Amino acid sequence: MNMEKGRPYALREEIPAFESVELAGYVKNVDWVSSHDLYAGLLVSMHRTGLWHNRYNVFTEPAMKPRERSGAVQAVKKELEEKQAKTRRTLTREHNGFENELWRNFAALQIFDLLSLYLCCDGFATEYSFKEYKITPVAVDYDTEEKVDLCIMPTGTGTVRMTPYPFDVSPLRVGIRARIVSPIKGKTERACVEAYHKAPRQILLFELSK
Repeated sequence: MNMEKGRPYALREEIPAFESVELAGYVKNVDWVSSHDLYAGLLVSMHRTGLWHNRYNVFTEPAMKPRERSGAVQAVKKELEEKQAKTRRTLTREHNGFENELWRNFAALQIFDLLSLYLCCDGFATEYSFKEYKITPVAVDYDTEEKVDLCIMPTGTGTVRMTPYPFDVSPLRVGIRARIVSPIKGKTERACVEAYHKAPRQILLFELSK
């Protein structure tokens, strides 16, 4: 809990003395997913290390701000990327055209991650309205080099228009499960945790259309 603000830490806020816990969690998560599906674990691992490396530069926009990484982060990044290389060698032997497919799927994962961030935090120009946004370049298909700019334009409260439209259904309604928690300043961390768990779950609805 962010006791200064009386609420849970937000995504973009740095949690004091949490790096070692966070890094251990990342590694454990990759290992757990890989134990169920090697390919899925590879994508999860690449997503994690890619976030430390401007998403491996698959997009020119949006670009991540350069940031100095700690020695601990760099060590975990190296460890994960070495495991990725080993997994890629294994899977490449089993599937022709593996690298092309892998990087297209990695880029697709980044697009959905950016859309999630847009709807949940980064896309807001004000408390209730979105801003215009662009992801580029976006591949049209696996077997073509054609790429486009994926543009997002706000059309109202919780609604946006996407061009070119990437989904089969328009409008597409998506829901995000959330809790609305009022800040509790001057209270204990336990009180903040209790307030969080007592807040009812609700669905925040958004609409994507052509």
